[in-house]
Amino acid sequence: MSTILIIEDEEVLRQLIMQELISHGYDVVGAEDGQQGWNKAQEIHPDLILLDLLMPVMTGYDVLRHLRADEGLKNTPCIVISNSGQIDDLNRAFDCGANDVLIKAEFNPDQLVVKVSELLSKQSSNLV
Repeated sequence: MSTILIIEDEEVLRQLIMQELISHGYDVVGAEDGQQGWNKAQEIHPDLILLDLLMPVMTGYDVLRHLRADEGLKNTPCIVISNSGQIDDLNRAFDCGANDVLIKAEFNPDQLVVKVSELLSKQSSNLV
């Protein structure tokens, strides 16, 4: 079973995403800000991270930079979930190490599960 860390400061959205992924058989852990998310990532070494960009304490950009600099976490797939569809924000997320981006207002639960599944499959095939 794959473990997914969701770092999202909006409680309702975090809970909805967690419920959806749990219903598809994933082990899910939530964090309500960037610092808490970074700490949990170091603790549990998730198989995939869903990451908001604009959060209190530590931004998603900072979390991405920490992840990519950490030897044990640098290859962990990360999908950014953002309110911003601005190309500069999205490019910055990719520059910091995001594998994919979902815009909050534009994705549905099915799309989220497909992206998660695709990235986890790609990650496991890279390990073989």
